[in-house]
Amino acid sequence: MESKRRCRAAPHRPDAGIADVISNVLMVGITVALAAGVSYLLIFEVQAEEQVSTSIRMDTTPTSFHMVHNGGEAIYLQESYLIVTFADHTSETRPLNDLSAGDTNGDGQWGFGETLCLTGGDASCDVDYSGKTISFVELVAKPPGDGSDQLITSWTGTVTGQLPG
Repeated sequence: MESKRRCRAAPHRPDAGIADVISNVLMVGITVALAAGVSYLLIFEVQAEEQVSTSIRMDTTPTSFHMVHNGGEAIYLQESYLIVTFADHTSETRPLNDLSAGDTNGDGQWGFGETLCLTGGDASCDVDYSGKTISFVELVAKPPGDGSDQLITSWTGTVTGQLPG
């Protein structure tokens, strides 16, 4: 005799669909959390790369040192500085606002066409480097916002300091 097999359906449970709903909610929640985390990291990385883009020309003679802003972003005098190294291998940090005689429009920024004088014996030079020989200068500026200090340009040569004019 032939035996007939019957397929019996599993008994119906009232909470059978809850596991599917919970797994879908968890999957969507994890996906949203990961997307938010990646977005935050990408936005933070883009902001961290902000830099000052400026062109500076160094005009030097054996007894004068002038820096001319040739274009690009203005540099805030209050937050920027020079690192001046002398021939005797000593150095000093000089805030740009010490050289503010070159801020011709008085806005606290060093902008296009303005000249800052480190030494040179003329009226715009108000720093006394007489008797010192300057051998290396680095210009460091801070980008807008909370960016870290950034080297804008450097100069190597020899300039003998003069009394301010």
